[in-house]
Amino acid sequence: MNFTGLRYEYDRHLIHSKFFLKDVRLRTLSSSEEGAVQEYLNKASIVFSKTLALYDGDTFIAPYMLLSDGEWVWPSYLSYFISKEKQISETFFDYIKKNNFVISPISQDVYAEIRYFIEKEMLGIDNG
Repeated sequence: MNFTGLRYEYDRHLIHSKFFLKDVRLRTLSSSEEGAVQEYLNKASIVFSKTLALYDGDTFIAPYMLLSDGEWVWPSYLSYFISKEKQISETFFDYIKKNNFVISPISQDVYAEIRYFIEKEMLGIDNG
């Protein structure tokens, strides 16, 4: 499972700092690439949410959610920061470009695996 776009200021609740991006190569997106990436991100499945509104100063960004395509997981605020900064992880961009920017629905089994990983490894919840 791969993660992208997590920022400490919005994800302090994570139990491991290993999920935050450090020394990640960023790709600056062209307008057409940004459009394709945003469309891809918007078609992902919601795999986790909590009652929390995210803001950048006074600007509402999104409700807090984690989304996935079955292979990668990213936060709901990633779209906002891509629009603002025009950058994305190079590795993640290469992955979605290789898939022709097409996202498929995830199966119930994959969804369950992702949820388990998020709850146990990222949040420290042990449902036994």
